[in-house]
Amino acid sequence: MNHPYQLTQFHFHTPSEHRVDQEYFPFNSSSMTSNLAVVAFLFQLAESDITFPLFDSVFAHLDEVTAPETSTETGSLDFTQLTGHLDSHRACQYTGSFATSPCTEVSFGLSAPSRCR
Repeated sequence: MNHPYQLTQFHFHTPSEHRVDQEYFPFNSSSMTSNLAVVAFLFQLAESDITFPLFDSVFAHLDEVTAPETSTETGSLDFTQLTGHLDSHRACQYTGSFATSPCTEVSFGLSAPSRCR
């Protein structure tokens, strides 16, 4: 990305709201910026010793989100692992719109496990 972006929020979808080659993924994390760009990381489920400290920090606060449309504060979060993934993997990009009113058109970037062509 040649333009500076400032992360304003991120959230999760299960199952994923995006697909690659007509396949939905079990989980995605969507990161949104102040200028309405979205980067979504698509995840496959697997048994592995790989951990994501970012998600460990977030999931430690899940019990504070008690109803739909609620949120919580987590404190500082480390996105190094995800930005490192963006630096070392190809991402797909497309223009779409938010699924909620007013359905603003945005640019989406998708990072999937080595599947973008």
